[in-house]
Amino acid sequence: MNGYLAKLSPEQHRLVMYDQLNPAYAKYYTREEARALLESAGFSNVRIHQRHGYSWTVVGQKPQG
Repeated sequence: MNGYLAKLSPEQHRLVMYDQLNPAYAKYYTREEARALLESAGFSNVRIHQRHGYSWTVVGQKPQG
């Protein structure tokens, strides 16, 4: 994470910190919870990519209809 933050400008660093540390509401999902969330909504071909060891990108195909 330090390597990522070191690349940011001071303004970007403040915005990232504010976004992460001062939310009105935050919900953090495990890998399994993130996958289950999309699958339970009917998405197929769900794929997960872990970014920097601390966040997930989860994508799937939207149901036809």
